[in-house]
Amino acid sequence: MLSPYKKANLAYYVVWVIGVVVIALIWVRNVGQAMWIPLIATILSIGVVFFTSRLIENLVASSQTTKYLGYLHMELDPNKFISSFSSIVERSKRKREKSIFYAYLAEGYEANGESEKALSAIENIQKSDASLSLLYLQSKCKYLLSLKRIEEAEKTLSEFEEEISSLDDKNKLKSNMREAQYILGEYISVLNNKEVDLEYLEGRLKLAQYKIKRLELLYIIAIYYIREKKKKKAIETLNQIKEEAGQTKYYFLAESLLKENN
Repeated sequence: MLSPYKKANLAYYVVWVIGVVVIALIWVRNVGQAMWIPLIATILSIGVVFFTSRLIENLVASSQTTKYLGYLHMELDPNKFISSFSSIVERSKRKREKSIFYAYLAEGYEANGESEKALSAIENIQKSDASLSLLYLQSKCKYLLSLKRIEEAEKTLSEFEEEISSLDDKNKLKSNMREAQYILGEYISVLNNKEVDLEYLEGRLKLAQYKIKRLELLYIIAIYYIREKKKKKAIETLNQIKEEAGQTKYYFLAESLLKENN
């Protein structure tokens, strides 16, 4: 199976081959005409082929990447995603894209219950701009919490908050990151037996666009119910997690907690 980038490169070269054929036909059809006519047509054709090839390459790469992410976020099959996507990350040559791909791969490891591997993967993120730096800190905090390394997670969350505060208020990234910060803070509160904004978590659950995000929120809510000794609510939430979890770690986490609380 060709990787997304092999397919994208193939599409890129196909466009150039077609372009070369068109340019050749231009010269053949203008034999005996003034030189400037095919020359101008060639220059224009090269420009069109250059931009078209780049556009097609990016579209193919994007569509293929989305397909693989679907294994994780739609099919909830982290093993399938990891086996398909890990080699693609290594082959990616664009630095920023490679960093984002490592973040995607880390999500796959985390969903598969391999939080140590997820932490290792995000160390490859090059924090060259604010969005990548925030992505790194958000991911690191989440994976540390999965490993119950709460003090390290709290320190990372503080760094995350400082980085968010440094953003301009008009930056759309700021509001998105504030939401992520708040949810991570609630997760820490649940684990530290502190007050939790359950209404907020349930509100975010209703708005969650991705299945993995829903499972993350449901798990935090379930831990809260267990902590508060609300057994009926806890069992309902854990059963809901099992129903929705697919082949992710959340199925096994919910199953284990159900055994402990039945």
